[in-house]
Parts: sequence; C-alpha cells; structure tokens
Amino acid sequence: MGKALGNGYPISGVSITAETSNLFDKSTFRYAQSHQNDPLGCAVGLEVIKLFDDFELIDRGSRIGKYFNDQLLVLQSKYKDHIKEIRARGLMIALEFDSLINVEDVYLQLIDNGILVGQKDNVLRFMPPLIIKESHIDKLISMIDKIITGK
Repeated sequence: MGKALGNGYPISGVSITAETSNLFDKSTFRYAQSHQNDPLGCAVGLEVIKLFDDFELIDRGSRIGKYFNDQLLVLQSKYKDHIKEIRARGLMIALEFDSLINVEDVYLQLIDNGILVGQKDNVLRFMPPLIIKESHIDKLISMIDKIITGK
C-alpha cells in the first residue's frame, strides 16, 4: 500500500499476518525500495492510521457504501431495461448499462453538472472519498435519473 497510507506523502507499506512475518524471518528473501526505513514516512503513516481509527472511516465507508448501493438498486429497479448490473465493495462501485444507453453521454453530462466519475465502455465507476455525504449521493442518483429520462 502507498498513496492512501501516506495521504500524499511518499510512503509504502505491507500488511501481513504474524504467521507470514515469521516465515520471512526464517527466509533468505530480502526486499528493498526507495521509501524503506523512513522515520518521517512511518510517522505520517501512523498518523493516517490513527485518523482512520479516530473518525471510524472504514466503518463509515461500509455504511455509506451500502447507502450508495441501495440507492443505485432503487434506480436499477426503475430502469430494469437499461441498468444491467451494480458491482459494489464499500465505496468502490460500478454501474453497468446496457448498450441502449450512451454511457459516454451520461458521463459528460455528469461532468457538466459538477459530478466527477469514471467511465469505461458501458460502465460508470464511482470511488468517492470516505467523507462523502448522503446528500452528494442523492444528487448523483437524481442526476443519473434525469439524464436517463432526458428531462
């Protein structure tokens, strides 16, 4: 892991179980990289982890991710013929449309309305920050609804 752990500061890290760590201790395997043994990087990483704990960001991401997914499911039930699939894991979400929807047009209209998402082929991809509010999700869902209906 790196970018998220350093919150912008160049750092990398590895998470492993104690059992795996013990195996490395008994092995001749060695690994080195440019951000190794950096005390400032370690302090930054520890502070980021502390903030994740203090603000319960992992739990919040799960809760708000479920809310986001539930709102997309409501949208899917309304447009069964146009929305093929919703794939979600926490706040990493993909919304797949059928071929009748011009997804690039949906993507561009969202951008024109100040909503930045990812798009590839017939899929919109959402990776919002862990601090996203339900009102932001509601705005996005409403906007997609309006774009699909053309109103």
